[in-house]
Amino acid sequence: MYVATYSDLKTELHEKTDGAHTVYITDDPRRGGSGDGTLTWPSGSNQINIWRSVRIIGACSTPPIDASLPDTRCVIDGSGGNLFYVTRDGPSHLLDVELAQLVIRNAKQALRIVNVRHSVIRDAIFEDNLNNGGLVSTYYNSAPTSMSNSIFRRNGGSVDLIFQGSTGITNRVSNCRFENHQEGGADAAVYVSMPTAFVDCYFGDNLNRAVYDTSYAYFHSCTFVRNAGSTGGAVLIAGGTTRFYSCTFEGNHATEASNNVHGNSYFYACTFDAASGADNGTNQPADRFTDTLPASPPPGLLPPPPWAPSPPPSG
Repeated sequence: MYVATYSDLKTELHEKTDGAHTVYITDDPRRGGSGDGTLTWPSGSNQINIWRSVRIIGACSTPPIDASLPDTRCVIDGSGGNLFYVTRDGPSHLLDVELAQLVIRNAKQALRIVNVRHSVIRDAIFEDNLNNGGLVSTYYNSAPTSMSNSIFRRNGGSVDLIFQGSTGITNRVSNCRFENHQEGGADAAVYVSMPTAFVDCYFGDNLNRAVYDTSYAYFHSCTFVRNAGSTGGAVLIAGGTTRFYSCTFEGNHATEASNNVHGNSYFYACTFDAASGADNGTNQPADRFTDTLPASPPPGLLPPPPWAPSPPPSG
């Protein structure tokens, strides 16, 4: 199913319990599209409530916006509004949802996922949004969220990413970048309150710190550069125990305490720049640091993907 306008997208998806399993957003003028790679949310329009399992995939033909992502992504201009709200339509109807190959700008809440099963976000860019209540948020899902090859940059207001819910599953975020989050009352660019593994991620130049963790997060081969906050320049841990494996900390700064990480944490084969502070920028004792990796890897490093991506149909 191809759609090229907000009206067609709403007709296909809004509070519908059946319909196409995969919806491709296109800019094809023959389908009423803009021809410039953009689908514009009309100002003042309502969010689209999704009540069924669906993939929403960008399928435009514009020049690459970012060389690291597929060439078929489409831009959604949110016009300052909320975009997608995904939730089951009954107590036994568990949904699967995927959002891929899209660039989302100028939105408040781009994607809110509540009480579903699998959720997949891949090959996406979220940039220049002034969000309110979480740009992308997941709550109480029954299976892990998988996010990969995506970029969050230059967003303001509330947090860019929220994970909240069950402690019995571990989300996975891999090869993602969180950059230049602006001040606006948020605790951090990323808020985590359930087990989540961050793998090969980059956190750079975020104001009011990069991560606020109230649960048990794992960071493997991640880089934290030039993040700034009051307590915990890069990461503030407010609950649970956070572990860092082969991570790099450089140029992070806190105005009150702990340039890099503040809270209950362990570090395995991590590196710190000398400028972060005599105690490596943390408030942890020396026995929390080791130069070797543990024999057993942390949870969530290599889980199978919840879904296999589907190629676009011809036509």
